Amino acid sequence: MSRDSSLGDFVGGDASESPTAEADEEPGRAEDPKSQEGESDGTVETDTVDPATPTYRFDPDGAACDECGESVEKRWHDDGQFVCADCKDW
Repeated sequence: MSRDSSLGDFVGGDASESPTAEADEEPGRAEDPKSQEGESDGTVETDTVDPATPTYRFDPDGAACDECGESVEKRWHDDGQFVCADCKDW
């Protein structure tokens, strides 16, 4: 039976090389945000974002299917209404 390998067997290069040799000299120091291109005043334009559309609803007390009227816990969005699994066009 062959011996188990250690993680060191899979590491390439010289073991004396530091893995952080290419890291910043001052770790944890962030770049000045004002020096970045595309400065922003912090406002977000919401005109171009469409609101989220729900695709599923869960009602623990049950709710009527918009298609057949049966009271169900789980309803899926289908053509602008919330319907049960039997009425959903999969």
